[in-house]
Amino acid sequence: MRLKIFLVKIIQEYSKNDIDTQELNGKINELGMCDIGCLYDFTFLMKNQVSCQLIELLRCYKIIEEKLLYKILKQITGRVLLEFKVLIWKPRNELQIKEEKQCGISDKDKRAKSHSNRTEVGVKNVGCKMLESNWNKWNDLAFHRGGHWANF
Repeated sequence: MRLKIFLVKIIQEYSKNDIDTQELNGKINELGMCDIGCLYDFTFLMKNQVSCQLIELLRCYKIIEEKLLYKILKQITGRVLLEFKVLIWKPRNELQIKEEKQCGISDKDKRAKSHSNRTEVGVKNVGCKMLESNWNKWNDLAFHRGGHWANF
């Protein structure tokens, strides 16, 4: 939703046309960029992969000069990355840190390698009664049990 509002504002700012905001909102909705799972969504912008449909939308509103187009696309991708960092990345980091503390995982444990000499410890508060190294415990928490990296 915030991306759509930003796109409307930036197109209104740089367009050489008078803009019907309702029509512009409709065209932005047709892009499907804010709907995860669509053929092209905002995650592609995070990788600097800009869709032809977005460029055509900008051209439709007379944003055709190459330097201006580049400037706008850079602002859009920058905004998407900033929103991702603020709304998703930082909160997930905080949750991950909280989970690691509950499990007794230290920074040293995370830097250790899985095949290094391990001290066997019981796993706490993660619903598992097996013995494993702290590195393996962190790896399992981070990548498999809904942790920080599980959905990326």
